[in-house]
Amino acid sequence: MRRLVLLMSCGLLCCVEDPVAVSLPPTAFAGFDGHSQVGQEVTLDGSQSVDPDGDPLSFSWQMVVRPEGSLARLSSKDERLTRFVPDTAGTFVVSLTVDDGAFAHRDLVGIVSRPNSTSAEPLSLSLTPATCNLGFESIRASLCSSGDGRVQILPEAVLAPQTPPEAQRVQWSFVKLPAGVAASDLQATLPEDPSQALSFTAPRPGSYWVAARLRGERALSAPAFATVRVFEDDGQAADAAIAQISGDHQGTVRQAMILDARGTIAPGPARYRWSLLTDPSEGISSLDDRATGCPPQQCQRFVPVVPGHYVVQLSVGTDTATGAPALWSIEVQP
Repeated sequence: MRRLVLLMSCGLLCCVEDPVAVSLPPTAFAGFDGHSQVGQEVTLDGSQSVDPDGDPLSFSWQMVVRPEGSLARLSSKDERLTRFVPDTAGTFVVSLTVDDGAFAHRDLVGIVSRPNSTSAEPLSLSLTPATCNLGFESIRASLCSSGDGRVQILPEAVLAPQTPPEAQRVQWSFVKLPAGVAASDLQATLPEDPSQALSFTAPRPGSYWVAARLRGERALSAPAFATVRVFEDDGQAADAAIAQISGDHQGTVRQAMILDARGTIAPGPARYRWSLLTDPSEGISSLDDRATGCPPQQCQRFVPVVPGHYVVQLSVGTDTATGAPALWSIEVQP
């Protein structure tokens, strides 16, 4: 708490300092106005609210304006972050009030929700496992092995109901291989059927990154990734963390999205390193761990500033090994 000092005169011979404690009010900041689509979750972040005295703040969120017929509700009313899903097109206005125990301040944020586009098929794809660590001599016992010494990756497709299954195909590619290894060395099977797995041999230790996209009659899904790291030593593979990311795969410009890595499995203390592997904004979009509600470095707040396709990379290291990274794809609309 700041203190203002009042000087009181006592004639020509003395003066007395009388310190008086003065509390200054906080400033609420609910975030920047933005837009979303119907059915797309919106995250509101009040972490940039400040109190000049450093006093702890309490948070109070409230939905003050919503389109007619909307039943959207805030996920939390008393935390730094809150979320809601616009259920109709129109303008939503949310208020944030912060209180330092002596003063309160209120801020408003507006979100314009747009109807969903029906021109594209709702295609999506994920790969299992998304990350895998294995020793060169124990590929047969790995979770990403087919049991015959080959690495196996399974697709999990969300298919458009208006498109017949025979019109849907998976497109596979290898985006990273160990030095000296060519795609022809993998003896890979690349099935187009969304129900069948990709498999390949790993001729030497190193990193093997796989990408896949689901194609329909009129649309192509965002890419899904699976990363495999083959270690020389089985012990290193056992000590390596299995990085995992969860969050939104779609967003809009200036929309804050939370990427959550708390599902990561690490055998001991771990170091989290986040980066943008693909960044259409060329370094302007922000990726940081402010006010995510997670332990340090285990989540990231991502705010894209230009539309396009972003890929986030998470590497998790232990004292003895760094495992295969997790890759997360995000499509950002204007």
